This record gives sequence, C-alpha cells and structure tokens, in this order.
Amino acid sequence: MTIPTDTFTLAAVEALFSDWRATRSGKSCIPAHLWEAVLSLTKDYPTSKILGRLGISRAQFRKQQSQAQLQANETYSFASLDIRADELLQPVAHVPSIIANHCEVEIKKPDGVSLSIRNANEQLLSAIVASFVR
Repeated sequence: MTIPTDTFTLAAVEALFSDWRATRSGKSCIPAHLWEAVLSLTKDYPTSKILGRLGISRAQFRKQQSQAQLQANETYSFASLDIRADELLQPVAHVPSIIANHCEVEIKKPDGVSLSIRNANEQLLSAIVASFVR
C-alpha cells in the first residue's frame, strides 16, 4: 500500500503508528507504508524528534534509511544508450593529449538521472551525450 508521503506531519504519522500498534498481532515488523511515512518526515523534522515521538530505535531507523538509499541508487544505476557503431567510427580531428586526458562532463536531467564521463575521446563523448539527452 502506497500513501502519498508529501503531506504527512509528525502528528499524522504518530496517529498511524498508534493505530497500527493497537491492531497488530504480536510483535510484527513495522509495515513498509509506515516506514515510507517516517522517512518522508526527515525533510521537515529532526531525526531525534521523529524517533522519540514514534518510539523507533535509531538502529531500526538507520537500517530502513540505508535500504531506501540502496533502492534509490539501484533505480538509477544503469541507463541504456542506443549508439550505432558507425557513430563511433567516424574520423575525428586530432585533439592534443593534454586536452583529451582532462575531459570531464556531467549532465543532470530533471528526473534525477545523471551522467558523468571522464577522459573519453571527443567522438565517444559526443555519441554518448547525444544518446543520453534523446
């Protein structure tokens, strides 16, 4: 179950936790939708205040925060680029090695995807960037 997390207040999440604790069976784990709500609060509240009010240990919080960061990184870890071989085999004018060895480009898209390239030749760099921004 996914709940929009951009509208939560600490009091609202505290109420969700109270309801869950009152209705859970035994010592069950905190559900994923509640963790999403907890993690969304970190933009607006200090971590210590969140943990104290919700009765969550720092170890539990760190574990969930790490897992969320890993999932976010996995989402953007690979971008497929469609580059034709003939785009890479065209002749390129000579570029002095001092310039070619210090080429660095970083492009960030509005959706959060970023591309960082270092020390690529001009031909390869041009093909990759063109494919990335399509």
